[in-house]
Amino acid sequence: EEKFEPTVVEFLDPNFEALIREILEKPEGDITDVDLWDITHISGVDRNIVSISGIEHCTSLQILTLRVNSITNIEPLSELVLLDHIDLQNNLISDIKPLYENTGIGIGNDLVYLYNNPLNDKSILEYKPLIQSRGVKFYSNAQLSGQEKFIFKI
Repeated sequence: EEKFEPTVVEFLDPNFEALIREILEKPEGDITDVDLWDITHISGVDRNIVSISGIEHCTSLQILTLRVNSITNIEPLSELVLLDHIDLQNNLISDIKPLYENTGIGIGNDLVYLYNNPLNDKSILEYKPLIQSRGVKFYSNAQLSGQEKFIFKI
């Protein structure tokens, strides 16, 4: 008979770890994957968060609000299939492929807010329409790089 052992989760970003510790009300000691399983809502606005590595263990996560941070990589969100409200406005995200790869995004009334992120052309032209085609309300104001260059020439 196999015995389940909780796994210690290492966070790359001390500011993100501090936020998780607040949510868990666990100021010190190891944080395990089991601790993270019950988190359904993460909200941390203007917390100087650069990396959300470790969030992939928050398998019950439904609402993610991390506005006004410096997040670039959202790959850890690709497996969090219960996510239905994602607010990552005012970050440094260019690649939204992980949201497209997340098969749970588009089941139900999902919302994605990505205003003021430097989305790349592939994200704007390919992934955003594919995500929207699943019925997701997707809000962003990113411009294509070619259009931006054109505007500056005028």
